[in-house]
Amino acid sequence: MSWLVTINIPRWERKECKNEIYDTKADALERQKYVQDVLHLHAEVMQYEREGD
Repeated sequence: MSWLVTINIPRWERKECKNEIYDTKADALERQKYVQDVLHLHAEVMQYEREGD
């Protein structure tokens, strides 16, 4: 059984969607958490840059 992870990647005003397939649920959940963490950090950086202007 394979597990599908859908990753929404914000790109300026549009969103791109990318699907990735993993062999185990644990691998899929680990990847999903990693991507969420990265997107959260990216959002914090963007907010910091906006406030710095």
